[in-house]
Amino acid sequence: MSTSKPRPRGNNHGRNLYLITLIVTLLAIAEAILMPTAEAAPARAAQRPLENEILRIAQTAQGTTQPAQTGVRDVSWAELQQEIASNRGAIVIEFYRNGYPDDPNIADDCERCSQQLSVFEKSAQHYAGQVTFLRFDVDKHPQLSRVGLVVFPTHIFMVHSQSDLWTHSIRGFLTERQFAEVIEELFKIKP
Repeated sequence: MSTSKPRPRGNNHGRNLYLITLIVTLLAIAEAILMPTAEAAPARAAQRPLENEILRIAQTAQGTTQPAQTGVRDVSWAELQQEIASNRGAIVIEFYRNGYPDDPNIADDCERCSQQLSVFEKSAQHYAGQVTFLRFDVDKHPQLSRVGLVVFPTHIFMVHSQSDLWTHSIRGFLTERQFAEVIEELFKIKP
């Protein structure tokens, strides 16, 4: 008859404690990566001041509804606020700069903005009556520098309906094809 020596229990206990500590640590790391903290929310909001301002304006809607317009319309700040608050459906807003043609000491920092206009107008023709296209000249409203616009043109794609309110921004020049892809993806509208 052979006798075996019992294993000391201390080794299993130490290994189990190690595994539990490892699992707890991994769960803490996963939670930190996947679950944003309350402190992270203001940082995200700080990255989107223009979109937050547009959403704030849209939430003040008085219940009026205007159909999607045909063509591109340049708007002032007051008109933009009115359009955002009253339009229902898909809206694309282009924030652009004309530069400073009257002052040769200040360089025009948006040569792509003038090129973007013809593409924007063609896109508006393709989606006439389905999407409202608005343009906003940032140079005429320097108070908007607080909303963090640093790339021109910047496009805000917005849905404002009875059940939905959201924005999506794209900075920089967009081709007709890119407009079509974004509009189809975000608004589910084809030309």
